[in-house]
Amino acid sequence: MLHRLMLERGAPLVEFVLGHMALDEFTEGISRRMAQAFVNMYEDDEIDVQRFLSGQLGDDLQRLASEVMMDEHEASAGWNDHDISVPPMNEDPREAAASAMTQLKLRRVNEARRAASEKIYQAERDGGNLRAAQEEKKKLDALRRHIKSREYLEEA
Repeated sequence: MLHRLMLERGAPLVEFVLGHMALDEFTEGISRRMAQAFVNMYEDDEIDVQRFLSGQLGDDLQRLASEVMMDEHEASAGWNDHDISVPPMNEDPREAAASAMTQLKLRRVNEARRAASEKIYQAERDGGNLRAAQEEKKKLDALRRHIKSREYLEEA
């Protein structure tokens, strides 16, 4: 969703998303490479989404750009027959981006929380440093609350 919004909306959304996300929060591989390409364009003050779609940045990034721009679902034409308006996808792009960023950040924190819980279990089982593992999980819990409240959006 974040890639799609940046491709659809260009510089304003690239700045908004990359101002609130670290590269390592994007999934490793092609997704992170696309985010890095956006960073490079932003730093050069030349955000040109057509470079993705035309293949100038490589076939794999072109494929990803094409995939994220395709709608998985679309409203049936029958809705129009009944005078029911269906709002366009991402009608509020900043809110859509904020929601997607929050979900991605929470996913990363939840992964780290699971790893911390495993460390606590290991420390209990092996008689290791339980306090350090508990402190790590406590910090992750605080970060999770911070992300859920969207306070991170106000900091940048």
